[in-house]
Amino acid sequence: MKYVRWFVLALVILSALGLYLHAAEIQLTQVNTDMKRSDQSAYMSYARKLYESGYTYVGERNRMPLFPILSTVVYEEGMPEETFFVRGRWLNVGLSFLLLGVLLAIFRQQLSGHGAANLLAITAFTLFVFKAPCFQGELLYYTLSFAGFWLISRLLARPRPWLGAMAGIVMALAQYTKASALPGLALFLGIALLSAVCELRGQSSSPAAWLRVILRQPAIAAAGLSLCTFLLLMSPYLIHSKQQYGRFFYNVNTTFYMWYDSWEEVKQGTRAHGDRQGWPTLPEEDIPSPIRYLQEHSLGDIARRELYGIGVVLRDRINSYGYLKYAVGAGVLGLGLAVRRRNALRRHLAHYRWVPIYWVVVLVGYFLSYAWWVPISPAPRLILALFVPYMWAMSVTIGRLIDDLPCLTVGSRHIAPQTLLNVLVSAVVAVDAVLIATGRIAEHYGCT
Repeated sequence: MKYVRWFVLALVILSALGLYLHAAEIQLTQVNTDMKRSDQSAYMSYARKLYESGYTYVGERNRMPLFPILSTVVYEEGMPEETFFVRGRWLNVGLSFLLLGVLLAIFRQQLSGHGAANLLAITAFTLFVFKAPCFQGELLYYTLSFAGFWLISRLLARPRPWLGAMAGIVMALAQYTKASALPGLALFLGIALLSAVCELRGQSSSPAAWLRVILRQPAIAAAGLSLCTFLLLMSPYLIHSKQQYGRFFYNVNTTFYMWYDSWEEVKQGTRAHGDRQGWPTLPEEDIPSPIRYLQEHSLGDIARRELYGIGVVLRDRINSYGYLKYAVGAGVLGLGLAVRRRNALRRHLAHYRWVPIYWVVVLVGYFLSYAWWVPISPAPRLILALFVPYMWAMSVTIGRLIDDLPCLTVGSRHIAPQTLLNVLVSAVVAVDAVLIATGRIAEHYGCT
């Protein structure tokens, strides 16, 4: 009986791998055939310039260098663009298998084997398979940013120095992939400081003594180590940014573009005045910034832009690849269990209250930031960076709240609610994976 189970498990795994590869090939050969769409040619150009310069080319502070560096593995001098495009996409498909393996290892830390497999299958067939055949760094960023999210969650639950160093390393790699990881690290530092202050609330001592005690808190020590590690790894890039662009943290998207109201304004503004070669050659009063935006826009303008972005994000998810039903289902089930099992929820929050606070602040903060970006570019690949951390957080929450529920009796058998839930999810995902691989994958362009 044991060998039969292993045989069935191996058959399921091989079938899933084959189905994933088949779907990725369809997206690669039939759908994503234009290298000029969705910034793919820009990534190719970055990789080619890196290779031909002996890796001294530092980019134009629009895209980050890690994925282009990896892409040079399949580049040869004088290679035709079309050949490089094909090789680079297949490289990303191969990389996606490795990244899914990393995700499974992380999922397995807090979830059961069955639950981790379900979450991996959902991630693979409703997100990764559509983006794996793209010449982009999205999947690498999704994985690294989630790994940082997971490490920081562990840090807040149990601060340890080595976890702080690991979090700093992973967040730096995520930042080198896409210049969006820094806010997540900043939010962690703020929450770590807040947790240390709350631990000492009510204690009477001099400000100097109080500060010394705070700095000795494990959470502050771990957070400080993560920040130092992050800055150390980022220092070559930051120093060059300061020398050429005048700021350590310089990226045209976050420094300028997000403070315009449309892409047309971007094209006529700093983009047309050399913002990728150095500080733009514009009068200082014409350069966008958060302060200038607040001066020129009312609260109503800001609210309308945010609401418009949220509306576009939600509308476009309805007609997406297929991940929305899992996100909604996890949210509804998690909320229902939280309401029904309030006492169990309170017990968990008493032990790990800073972890869910971090989850909410990061997910909501990034969601609002991506919604704000919609008037500049409504591409869904930004908001999809939240899918894996959201689904993992909901899966962990559901698992904790459902774990000790009484078994259900079906005939003479007693079935744990979590087991029943995992079986039902597996059935839905199995059907969905087949439908995606045999139809939907050819109908949706996955690189936007």
